[in-house]
Amino acid sequence: MQYINVGIAIRRRHLKSMLWEFYKSFDPEVREFMDERRISYRFINDFTKRNKLSFRMIRSKKREEVDQSQVELFITEVNNIIEYLPLNMIFNMDKTPVNFVFLHGKVLANVGDRVTAHLPNDFKQSFTEICTISLDCKLFPTIFLATGKTDLCHRQFDGIETRYPYKIMHSGGNTSTDVMLDYLELLHDWANKEPCALLIDQYRSHIKSPVVAKASKLNIELIYVPKSGTDKYQPLDRRVFGAVKAKYAMKVADRIFENSTPISKPEAASCFIRAWNTVSLATLITAWRIPGSNLENFDQETLGAQADESDDENSSSDGEFEEDEKP
Repeated sequence: MQYINVGIAIRRRHLKSMLWEFYKSFDPEVREFMDERRISYRFINDFTKRNKLSFRMIRSKKREEVDQSQVELFITEVNNIIEYLPLNMIFNMDKTPVNFVFLHGKVLANVGDRVTAHLPNDFKQSFTEICTISLDCKLFPTIFLATGKTDLCHRQFDGIETRYPYKIMHSGGNTSTDVMLDYLELLHDWANKEPCALLIDQYRSHIKSPVVAKASKLNIELIYVPKSGTDKYQPLDRRVFGAVKAKYAMKVADRIFENSTPISKPEAASCFIRAWNTVSLATLITAWRIPGSNLENFDQETLGAQADESDDENSSSDGEFEEDEKP
């Protein structure tokens, strides 16, 4: 393995050639007779799996290197707040795009057909979600971010069917400063107007002076996740969104299969609400295990008796854990 460099452009036939040359370097008296044909593609696959390697597509670098000074500051601030704030007063918020027409999918088709299915014209349709969790592993009502300048644009979500609470805000499509100001008011209510802390990324609308001033006025301490480090240090990004979107995709696929018609935005929103409110307690606990912090070993014992009776169950937005409702 010391002769194989990861991170370089390589094909399976290149690796096959390397392994064959390496094999030939063995002492002929101790190696078994074998020719190059024995190093098959199955052998290559077994070799990579055994050595925890995989072939990946080369992609352009999208993230900058994480600034270690920001990491140290973030870890220090997290360690400080868990010393003086109760778990239910420490929050994490993040937004995520949610597609409701999928580009990747399969259909049954006759063998030999050249064209099996066409993507609809709106295959890039999506909506934006703002999600919030707290350190005591509670889920809060998800917020749909409607595209538009007035409350009239909220009508695009008319027809949502769910027993779970949710909110709708509006902007040009991203979390604008006005949306953030409204969100801080909402968070202030969720915290019962008590001092609290919010872990948040450094999106441009999150760091503007009106937002910082509003948070200070409401006694909300903003703790910024290091740039380019959200996948490692932000709880929602670390574990929760992946689990939610996997559940959501299954529910959308089931809905399309059952009705044999395209799914609408309100129907997709209903599926997302259900997926969000059935995140497992284990997922939430794991999400809060921020590397390098005093939460790295966060578990049910730390969480307290409230979680001890709810192991491996699911959570609703009112903080109780329950089984996923059937579609």
